[in-house]
Amino acid sequence: MKSPPTKYVLELYITGDTGLSKKAFADVKKIVSEDLKDDCHLKTVDVLLNPEEAERHFIVVTPTLIRKHPLPEKRIVGDLSNKEKVLTGLELWGGNKVRAISKKEGGENAKQGKEAKRRGGESFYWHHGF
Repeated sequence: MKSPPTKYVLELYITGDTGLSKKAFADVKKIVSEDLKDDCHLKTVDVLLNPEEAERHFIVVTPTLIRKHPLPEKRIVGDLSNKEKVLTGLELWGGNKVRAISKKEGGENAKQGKEAKRRGGESFYWHHGF
């Protein structure tokens, strides 16, 4: 009997066996094990070993974390150590929790969000739908 499909499919793109790659993997693995558990399948791609994969998915900077499923894709580039930003940016929490976190952040983050919306973007930190 087949197991039920996972709720989320994530792909983490890293560059080799560097300290930054190890940290990114550890940060994402912690988020998956603590918050997503069996609801997530994580695939790690080393762009040095699989450059064609990086090119196919337009990976220019690492680390890059992509939520492949459910569609539309969401991605975060760079620092993956802030769990709330990763979960919120990839919409890995339900809509109500995402809105509650965004409102709680306030202060400087609220100003940056308003500025990003004024410029026509959603955020300075994550990119929606590729």
